[in-house]
Amino acid sequence: MQNLIQIRKYSVCDYSIFKKMFTQYFTHDFNINLTDEQFQNICEHIEKQVLEKIQFVDLLILDGIVIGFINYQIDSPKSDWNFKETWGCIREVFIDLNFRKKGYATKLINHAETELRNLLVPGIYLTADSNFDFWIKMGYTNTGEVCAANNSNIFVSNAVLHNKN
Repeated sequence: MQNLIQIRKYSVCDYSIFKKMFTQYFTHDFNINLTDEQFQNICEHIEKQVLEKIQFVDLLILDGIVIGFINYQIDSPKSDWNFKETWGCIREVFIDLNFRKKGYATKLINHAETELRNLLVPGIYLTADSNFDFWIKMGYTNTGEVCAANNSNIFVSNAVLHNKN
């Protein structure tokens, strides 16, 4: 039986499921334990920036259940993250632990890349401190640079994008 996969934009009614996934993401993937209040503040900040169209959060839904999200943006002075102004940035990708290694992260990344290309960004980048082989398979190159803000390697997409003059 074919699973029904949908990717859709975040809306305010998704806050509780987003917060739950974001908490799992930081706690499990980064081994960062924050208080519930700290997670709430971070998620409220992200939601505010999503509503202001500074960041984008899209959800991956499998058979009606949200199992992942991707957070991306176009870097600008309005954002709390502005490393490569006018470039697209993939900030966070999360798939529920029970659904990993099935291609769902790839679907989210391809979706975000398409959305960013449609917004005519000159390039797409991300930072990573692990899973380098995954990002290389996704068509990214490790630049050898390290982002001072999070001490992670900077990867850029190999895709030819639009030239913004």
